[in-house]
Amino acid sequence: HAAALRKAVGAKKKSDEDAEAEEPEPPGDALGAEALARAARVRPLQGNAIYSGIVTSVGRQDAVVELAPGIAGSMPFSSMTWARPFAPERMTPLPRQPSDVLAVGNVVSVRVTKLSMAKGKVSRLELALEQTPKVQGAFVGMDLKTRGVLALVGGFDASLSSFNRATQAKRQPGSSFKPFLYAAALDSGKYTPATKVDDSPEVIIDPWSGKPWKPQNFEKDEFDGPMSLRKALAESKNTVAVRLLLDLGIDKVRLMARAAGLTSEVPQSYTAALGTGEVGVLEEVNAYATLASGGRHEDPIFIRKVVSRDGSTLFEPKTEPEQTVKPETAYLVSDLMRSVIDDPQGTAHSLSVLGRPAAGKTGTASDHRDGWFVGFTPQFVAGAWVGFDTHEMMGTLETGGHVAGPIWLSWMRAATASQPPEDWPQPPPGVVMVKVNRNSGGLAKDDDPYAVREVFMSGTEPTKVESDKEPGQEDWYQQPQ
Repeated sequence: HAAALRKAVGAKKKSDEDAEAEEPEPPGDALGAEALARAARVRPLQGNAIYSGIVTSVGRQDAVVELAPGIAGSMPFSSMTWARPFAPERMTPLPRQPSDVLAVGNVVSVRVTKLSMAKGKVSRLELALEQTPKVQGAFVGMDLKTRGVLALVGGFDASLSSFNRATQAKRQPGSSFKPFLYAAALDSGKYTPATKVDDSPEVIIDPWSGKPWKPQNFEKDEFDGPMSLRKALAESKNTVAVRLLLDLGIDKVRLMARAAGLTSEVPQSYTAALGTGEVGVLEEVNAYATLASGGRHEDPIFIRKVVSRDGSTLFEPKTEPEQTVKPETAYLVSDLMRSVIDDPQGTAHSLSVLGRPAAGKTGTASDHRDGWFVGFTPQFVAGAWVGFDTHEMMGTLETGGHVAGPIWLSWMRAATASQPPEDWPQPPPGVVMVKVNRNSGGLAKDDDPYAVREVFMSGTEPTKVESDKEPGQEDWYQQPQ
């Protein structure tokens, strides 16, 4: 915009000189007013809008950026402290002064943060450094009861890229695939939410590739020993997920994923437990909707109705929900996902600030190339994905909870703002709730201070009190219920 304005003002000045050579050149203030008028015609100068500008000076505490001849603003250092070289494999140092970020002659994007006008001229203009992100994202929000798609975002800016990442892209879901694995485990009848599985290192020989593989948790070389399925999902323990897949077999996991609605191929590898296949964003969100709605699968609805000018209905989608996952299985795994948010050690505990019943699962693909969060309330289900189109690494700290979770939270806050809080549905027939000792997993005594609520398929719940042990430090967070 600055270059175009310079050219336009220069052309106007030359034309006026040729036509009326005797007319004196307008003073600087008048030229600034003219440039401002031309800027208004090309694109109005507005607060909170983004423009391109040229850096004309760099000081110790700020820089001056010119948007058009005679129109320049100050950009304080506080607005550019985020800007530093991108090196995903390590943390780069923050800038200490404006010259660490900018140099005279740089063309930069800026946002207007403060704008004051007086008699048609700019009297105060304060700017903040901006940058068009290279990282991309996608989002889908749906109504759980109708499967109507309420929000669908396919990228940062459609004018920069028309590729719809919500419906066209396929990316590794990482641990956001685990609910389907856990559903297969619960559906088998061999596991309950209270079943202890060992979180410990183990070298596995993949039978399909013949290569040795040692699953790692996010915290490298840190393992917590035996833990319940509920705790393992809340903390997204990779070693536990792999042990489940080893015991169940890939075919059972693949069948459960398909029953929920994942049509993408699950790879023939034990790494499938960690979400190394590729899925679409809309595909995965709708599969979560199957689990969140008691195991009933339906296709998402984009068009509610088409009506002619005379009021007759030309098209109205008719979908029949299909019970593809047992209600008991769907309820149990949905209940497990509540701990991902409710448990203080859960990978999405930060989303508990929503202040409403919520459940979901984070996902971070290998080398931090994809970040996911898919979650639901009793009313809505939504999912966000963040990553580079080029599959570059985002950064060692860029997890699904960190990059995608806030997107989900922002939308869910807006979607539920006018809705009264709604409780989770009651368990379906075949599911019972009992109080267990959170350390032993056995039936809790009436006066047990470490009793917690747990859900089981009928017939799998504990029936006798087991000797309990003193809780470890990580157990003290949970108050008796």
